[in-house]
Parts: sequence; structure tokens; C-alpha cells
Amino acid sequence: MQCLQCGKEILNNAKICLSCAEIAIKSCQSPEAKYKITTIGKRASALTVESLLWMFLTFLAIYLILKINLKGGHSSLTEQLVPLVISPDKTLITKIVLQLLISVNLLAIIYTGLMFHYFGTTIGKICLGITIINQKTGQKLNWLEGILRDWVYKSGLNLIATIATFYASASIASLLSVMVFIITLVQYLLPFIDKEKKALHDYLSGTIVVE
Repeated sequence: MQCLQCGKEILNNAKICLSCAEIAIKSCQSPEAKYKITTIGKRASALTVESLLWMFLTFLAIYLILKINLKGGHSSLTEQLVPLVISPDKTLITKIVLQLLISVNLLAIIYTGLMFHYFGTTIGKICLGITIINQKTGQKLNWLEGILRDWVYKSGLNLIATIATFYASASIASLLSVMVFIITLVQYLLPFIDKEKKALHDYLSGTIVVE
């Protein structure tokens, strides 16, 4: 008897040969089939680890930027901040906030690129034994894919909107603030209702978090 797929001779009245059966089985398997989709708990724990790391780096950036902008000689940083709190200088405050946003996000881009280049994931996910793969290919992300997922789709759009609020009119600034809030809300609530536990940035980048 001949195979219905390739025409090769087969035995035991089977409909397709073993080689065609193996190809058919592989084609039915999704790239993430060999992985297990991670839990909300592990994603949240990884996010907590990352947040603690970025909290430290952000406080360090705040300290350095304030030291650069508040030139008070031998006065302590606290003493230099008092006049700024008593009579706020809007121009200086805007300058400091923008410097902070830009410096922290530049650091985030460098950190993300290096982590994905060498490890294919971030420190938080390494600690929890989970990783990120491309849902179509099943492969770990390279540095560019990592930056697109973890910075552009997750934080970059919100950053642009946040910076724009400093220069927009009051009504536009309010609209942008609402937009940032909604995007952030969808970002972190989506995994709770999605069957594959995917966040908004996973859908935008075509990725899935697995263990």
C-alpha cells in the first residue's frame, strides 16, 4: 500500500508513512509547546525584583541630577532643596524632571539591550526561572527585540506622552495623562484575563512568557 501523502510504500494498512506522520506532528505543535506558560504570580514576582532594582537606580539618578543642578557649595542636599520647596522654580523643576526621565530611560535601554544580548531575558525573570520567547519561532529574543518589547512597547510610548505634557496646553496635558493611565491599566490587568497570561506589550511584540 502507498502513503497518501508522499506515495511511498507502507506496511500494516497505515494511511501515511512514518516520515510523513512525524512531519505532520511537528507542524501541529506550536513553538511554545515544549514550554509551560508561566503564572501570574511568577510574572508579578519578577516585576517586583525588577522594580526594586529600578527603584535603587532611580534614587541614584535623582541624587546625581539634584547635585548637578543645585549648586549650593558646601551645603547639604537637604539644605539646597528647602528654598526650592518654599518658592518653587518651575523652569528648574521641569529641567530636573526631564533630565531624570531621559537619563533613567537611556539607562533602561542600555540595560535591556545588554541583558537580552547575553541572557535573552532580564534579571527579574532569571531569578524566577522564567523567560520570554517569540511566539512564532519559539526562540529567545535578541537585543533589538528585547528593547522593542521591554522599552518601546512597555514604557517608551508612555514616556513620550509624559514628556509632551510639559509642553502641551492644560487640556492636551490632561488628555495625555488620562491616556497614560489607561495604557498602564490595560498593560497590567490584561494578563489576569488573558488565557496565555500575555500583557499588552506581549501582543505588540508577538512574545509570550514561559518557564
